[in-house]
Amino acid sequence: MVTKQCRKKRFLRSKEPFVYPIIINENINIGYVQACPLEEEFEIGYHIAENYTGNGFATEAVKIFLPVIMDMFQIYKIYGIVFC
Repeated sequence: MVTKQCRKKRFLRSKEPFVYPIIINENINIGYVQACPLEEEFEIGYHIAENYTGNGFATEAVKIFLPVIMDMFQIYKIYGIVFC
């Protein structure tokens, strides 16, 4: 059985983002939300297809994704960077 701490160590070593698709009605993929390892810390990010922006999909996805990813990898702090 793989422990959460073991999963976290593997994830940090991989340097690859953990990506979760954002799927809406009838299996339409409109973007993704992801957690990226940064040394011993994590960053959250997302992308929404242009036709679907401004509808709250990113907000909803982050609210759902954060508790799952934080529990799965025992993350206690995650950063978000905003570019305008």
